[in-house]
Amino acid sequence: GQYLGEPMGRDTVNALGFCAAVLQKRDPKAIMGVCTADHIIEPVGQFRELFAQGFALAEQHPEALVTFGIQPTAASTAYGYLQLGQPVSGTARRVERFREKPDAPTAEQFFAAGADEYLWNSGMFVWRAATLLDCIHRYEPEIHAGLMRIADAWGGPDQQKVLAEVYPGLKKISVDFAVMEPASRDSKVRVLAVPMPLKWV
Repeated sequence: GQYLGEPMGRDTVNALGFCAAVLQKRDPKAIMGVCTADHIIEPVGQFRELFAQGFALAEQHPEALVTFGIQPTAASTAYGYLQLGQPVSGTARRVERFREKPDAPTAEQFFAAGADEYLWNSGMFVWRAATLLDCIHRYEPEIHAGLMRIADAWGGPDQQKVLAEVYPGLKKISVDFAVMEPASRDSKVRVLAVPMPLKWV
């Protein structure tokens, strides 16, 4: 009962929205963390401390979407970038804009500006389940409607039937494009970044 499996891959906003919808049904104040499974992050103890800071930020700022930024080691075009704004709490900074994978000249500009202005987007997050769902509702209402159908059926006899019917039809889009980019321009949402000065491969 502690594992949720996608019936098929429909990119990250649906996978995370599915988890958020089920969690919110169980606990309206649920806070969820998102970690990728194919990265090596060291030292582990410091990673835990920084992730705990993310949970504390989500508790203090219910409207916040918290992400984790990695200090760039090269002008990479393989990662998205976080454009940093004002300090918020501890080491956390406001994210002024999500910049998706840039071309080489733009990546050079970001790298030259330094880690005080741009960090790599790690793809790891902490947020209230309700806050993520609210953002999906505003920016991708059709996806939200499908997730709510799944949540309404969850725990009942038609749980798997509804999941199999609805999930494959959800728009395939990443959480960065569907939520994080528009949220960084939305005055009703705070996108915050916790810098992670760690080994990340």
